[in-house]
Amino acid sequence: YLALKKTGFGAGIYNGYSGTWREGSETIIQGAIREFCEKSGATATSQNMRKVAVIDFFEGDTQTFECHIFFVSGWSGKLKQSPEMALPKRFSKNDIPWSEMFKADREFLPILLSGKKILGEVHYKQEMRKLSSFTHSPMS
Repeated sequence: YLALKKTGFGAGIYNGYSGTWREGSETIIQGAIREFCEKSGATATSQNMRKVAVIDFFEGDTQTFECHIFFVSGWSGKLKQSPEMALPKRFSKNDIPWSEMFKADREFLPILLSGKKILGEVHYKQEMRKLSSFTHSPMS
C-alpha cells in the first residue's frame, strides 16, 4: 500500500506513512506504530512491524534526517484518509507508480521488496530535487 501525500514535504507524491518519533518518550518502533495509526486510521502492533532499512538522507554533505523503514504485515481496522495522506492504494510490484515517488524511493524500494534489509545513504542536491547518489550495505 502507498498513499498520496496531500500536504507538507512531499505533497503530490506516493509514499508510505512516515513521521517523527518522540525521542526520550518513545522508541523508534513505538513512533512508527503511532505515526501509522494516526495517519492510516488503523491499528498495528510491534508484531506487525518489520524493520527493513535505516537510510540516512543528505542534502549535499549535510545529513538532514535518518529514516527507519518498516513493512507492516497486518493491522486491525479500516485504512482511512487523513489530513496529510490520501486513502492508500494497494499496488502490485509491477504497478508501483515510480514516476510519482521520490527518486531515492525508486532506488531502495525494489531492493527492500526483494526481501533484503539494508543500511543506506541517499545524497540529494537542489533542496532534495536532484538525486546525487544512493549507496547501501546489508543490514543484519
